[in-house]
Parts: sequence; structure tokens; C-alpha cells
Amino acid sequence: MARRFRASRSRSLRQGGDRHDGVTHGADASARTVDRTIVRPTVLTDKPKTGAICALTDLAGFHGGKIARADVASFVVTELDRAEWTGKAPLITSA
Repeated sequence: MARRFRASRSRSLRQGGDRHDGVTHGADASARTVDRTIVRPTVLTDKPKTGAICALTDLAGFHGGKIARADVASFVVTELDRAEWTGKAPLITSA
């Protein structure tokens, strides 16, 4: 039984991926038609919301930072209304 599994797994890998490629491909295709923003927070803290959020796409000279989880939530909710960062992947940190 284990041999058969290995053989089918190997054959699947030789064909360019695992058995879930169809699912992944479908998800990738639908993602191309959906507006999206990938939010990349710096180190998360449990501190209270500050409201001072800095969103960056040019990371030249940036060396780290921290941001409260509440500020990340605030950014996401605000972005849903504004759509200022649609199609981008901003790194967010406390200002």
C-alpha cells in the first residue's frame, strides 16, 4: 500500500506539482481578478492603539519597528473603505 502511494506521489511530482495543483491554480486565477492589499506588519505588540501608523513600500534604509495589533486592525478597516493601497503590499509600523 505504501509503495502505491509513493509511486502515485512521484508521478504527480514529475508532472509538475502535487495533487492539489488544480485547487491552487484555481485560487491563483481568481485572485488575479480580486482587488487585494497584502498588509505586512512589523513586530506585533499588545500595546494600546496609538493611531500613528506609517505605511511603506520603499524599504530602503528601513531597519525594523513595532506596531500594536490594534493599529494593524485599524489600518485594515480603514483600507477597506479607502482602498489607497489596493494592489500593493505595504509594510506598516508605528510612526
